Amino acid sequence: MNKFLGYVAFGISFLIYLLTASSEVTFFDSGELITSSFTLGIAHPPGYPVYVMLSHLFNYIPVGSVAFRVSFFSAICGSLTSFLTYLIVVELTGKRNTIDAITALLSSLIIGFSYTHWSQSVVAEVYSLSTFLIILCIFLNIKFIKSGDLRFIYTACLFTGIAITAHLTALVLIPVILFSVLYRDKTLLLDSKNFFLGIFFLIFGFSAFLYLPMRAWQTNALVWGDPKNLSQFLWMLLRKGYEVEGPERSISLFLQQMASFNLIREFSIVFVFFGILGFLMCFRNYFYFTVITAIVLLVLNVGVVLYGNPIPENIFLLESFHTPGYVVFSIFASLGVRSVSNVIGKFVRNVHFFFLMICFFLSFYLLYYNYSKNDWSTYHIARDYGKNVLKSCERKSALFTWGDSGAFPLWYLQKVEKYRDDVVLLHTPHLDAYWYWNEKDKFNLIEKKNLRLMWETNEGPEWMVRFLVRQLIFKMPVHLDYSTKYSVNLPGMFFIPDGIVYSYSETPRISKYKLFDTYVMRGLKDFDELKDLDTEKAVSIYGYSLFDNGLNLISYNKEEGKNLIKKAVFLLPALKFQAQAVLGEDIK
Repeated sequence: MNKFLGYVAFGISFLIYLLTASSEVTFFDSGELITSSFTLGIAHPPGYPVYVMLSHLFNYIPVGSVAFRVSFFSAICGSLTSFLTYLIVVELTGKRNTIDAITALLSSLIIGFSYTHWSQSVVAEVYSLSTFLIILCIFLNIKFIKSGDLRFIYTACLFTGIAITAHLTALVLIPVILFSVLYRDKTLLLDSKNFFLGIFFLIFGFSAFLYLPMRAWQTNALVWGDPKNLSQFLWMLLRKGYEVEGPERSISLFLQQMASFNLIREFSIVFVFFGILGFLMCFRNYFYFTVITAIVLLVLNVGVVLYGNPIPENIFLLESFHTPGYVVFSIFASLGVRSVSNVIGKFVRNVHFFFLMICFFLSFYLLYYNYSKNDWSTYHIARDYGKNVLKSCERKSALFTWGDSGAFPLWYLQKVEKYRDDVVLLHTPHLDAYWYWNEKDKFNLIEKKNLRLMWETNEGPEWMVRFLVRQLIFKMPVHLDYSTKYSVNLPGMFFIPDGIVYSYSETPRISKYKLFDTYVMRGLKDFDELKDLDTEKAVSIYGYSLFDNGLNLISYNKEEGKNLIKKAVFLLPALKFQAQAVLGEDIK
């Protein structure tokens, strides 16, 4: 029964993830991670070598697009996490009877159908792999505590090192291992052989980071940070490219940041009640697991908030970091359901059947609660947006982009799907990084002396974009994406709205507004809930670009301008009052 239900836990999660997996690129890091996986390149700091290497193997599966294959890897990792959750509950309860097995199955389905874990298991992201490795190490620590077998703790050390290369939040496992050893037998820490063996396995797992300099010497396909030497290797490892001064700390901001750990969003209020009840039960019966849970929650929830201190607009970036905390909460919730069922079961004849039906009902409820929010199977917006941007550019032109979601889908389209790779992409935040200019399409784009001059001035992105535009306009057409157009000030330069890009022109001219007729824009008005903030931004960009094209046409007394502005309002109702002011008429 135990083995069978464990396989069921994996199979159900995997089936649901396959049904809802994204078959295409999405926003945020997806495009860059798929490209790194495909080219065996180096992703953004800290490089994620284990993710890149393992997901690359799935590129050889002859099913679907490359994007789907990498999402398939996430689905495997997410399902394995559900399976491990099942094993942890079985290990905790120890009785190995039918009720224990059903409780474990419920726990695996609770985490499997939770909002964040599910959302990360159906797209190309690192968090599904990271969560799997963290939960694997927690399982190994529990096995060690119960058996005292040092092989479990050595294996936990090895996978902790590997987990850190998958995501730095796995550093939480080091205090977990220390607690497990102290709880089981504190004298083990005083044994130099055991201590140094543990350190050896930790470093051996951590050595996966050596992929970064090794690969940097082999390819220029996508080599973030160029970690060929020690200084750049440490720059990648320590994520120095993301060092920014955080906002002033305050109690209200801290509470906002902590609210990113949102149990109701994850499980609904029903499971929060069961989780609290299960925590009390676990504290009484499985004290060591409660302490491990406390370490995970303190480091990954409170610690990450205090260390990162994100501004309010970026608090959502913390949500995925909390996933291991949600896993342990799912265990509490299942134990809480079991406690309630034990009480009610005294009044029913078939306790096993009653408990199974309760678990089935609660699992189906959570599946229904989060299904629409996590169904990415019909999502096309990011890929369509990227193709529409590149489609708007002239042949052999240069395009300035801004932001991860403004650039990463384009990287994927060019480097993986080979779509419009004649366009040179210039990511504005990277213009001052020498390694960014090592890619093939940027060789000899401008003279080296001009590059050095640009870097030495250290004037910031606006000056660099102006400088580069002046260098490039004599060689090729130059475009800006929407975010670049409204993020940098380029006085004295005309950029005409051509669809959803803005094209440099010596003099004012009529917009190439008919580009909108060539765009594919699937799903913009069909989604009950837009999947992420950058999907909402994409909708806004379409709306504002329509508006800008319409303004351009109206300035030339073109009737089509009014129609474009009305289409902009239909797509983005927030533009209604601006449109009415321009047109001088009410828009319904």
